[in-house]
Amino acid sequence: MEQLLAGLEQRIELLAQQLTASRQENAQLRLQVAALQQENRRLQAAVTTARTEVAKQQERVAALRSELAAWLARKERDDG
Repeated sequence: MEQLLAGLEQRIELLAQQLTASRQENAQLRLQVAALQQENRRLQAAVTTARTEVAKQQERVAALRSELAAWLARKERDDG
């Protein structure tokens, strides 16, 4: 009977150690998740900024194309 109790106590101790290790791992994983979420927010902000810049550049390209088309039309008219 005492051997059975000793075995159970050892098993309980092992399970308690495993539980402690699992909780520590869980805490570390939660920290990693929080860091990844923060990095994700930073990257999303960078993407938003980049998209805004691309839109501005596309507007500028459209304006330059319009200016070039007008200049070519004037040149053709003046040369014609």
